[in-house]
Amino acid sequence: MQFENLGVLHLSKKKEPGFDPRLKSLVEASSAGFCMDTCQRWLWIFDTQARDARELTEWLPQQQSYSGQDAYLFLLRLASGLESEILGETDIFGQIKEAWRIALSTKDFGGTFFPSLLSRLFEDTKEIRSRYIQNWGGASYGSLVRKVIREQSQMEGASAGPVFLLGAGQIAQSVAPFLLDSELWVWNRNPERLSQLVEELKSKLTRKEVSRIRILSSDDQVQDAWRQARHVVLAIPADELDDQPRARSWNEGGIEGRSVTHLGGRRKDCPTWVRTCSDHFFALDDLFAMQSTLDQLRSVQVTRALQACEERVKLRALGDSISIPHGWEDLACFA
Repeated sequence: MQFENLGVLHLSKKKEPGFDPRLKSLVEASSAGFCMDTCQRWLWIFDTQARDARELTEWLPQQQSYSGQDAYLFLLRLASGLESEILGETDIFGQIKEAWRIALSTKDFGGTFFPSLLSRLFEDTKEIRSRYIQNWGGASYGSLVRKVIREQSQMEGASAGPVFLLGAGQIAQSVAPFLLDSELWVWNRNPERLSQLVEELKSKLTRKEVSRIRILSSDDQVQDAWRQARHVVLAIPADELDDQPRARSWNEGGIEGRSVTHLGGRRKDCPTWVRTCSDHFFALDDLFAMQSTLDQLRSVQVTRALQACEERVKLRALGDSISIPHGWEDLACFA
């Protein structure tokens, strides 16, 4: 696959100022290529040898302009989420595919290199994402707590739920959507704040997810939840006086296949829980250590993904199909 005529102009709306709307309209109407316009970026993929492209590029900002193999490499990194502020995010891939779909419905690209180019780009993006990016995981309390619960369940061969969430503040609101793999029991001392939490959740969840939420109101329901919940998540401040009776109630339900995660303090702030459930207890410092490990792993994966993008482009430059075996002399281009 040859990239000599491929051009890409990319403008980050966060870093670069916009340009004349009249010029923007001319570019979007040009038969030389197609555009993608989102809240984060403006992108033009075009044929550098087309007459109107040569005329228009003289008037456009050139801060992030790419051509040839560099243009395809940028597109592959962009579609894979490696050029995004949130590394590995998937929205950008969908946005590029949607921009191409719209372009096909409004312009005739027959006889151009665009259909083949986009087909190869989508294929390469899926390969890069599946091999290097797919299982990165998130960087939030919710994603980390979910990871704890899933790993504990897998280790014990137990189900993921039900999960008992205590609290109704900001942390509880951010964590709750990640705990709906199974039934979620919620409780807070303040019924009004608990109602606000549930209403906030309902606005973000599907009907099926909402049906998994159970509000606990009576003391008996709360006591049963301590004994029966598979996993407990405390999104409230650590308090030894309150934690002691809670730990006794939790212990009555046994430890096997169960866990407690406290988002209100570090292990030193939760001695009762450390004594009660030891290896099945996780505090803030445990989550921070987990995130640090994920960041280190992600750094290695980013490096590998970027290298894979470069190798993919070089293979594409050798021909339209990368399924054709290459000899040692071809592999020298990676040296």
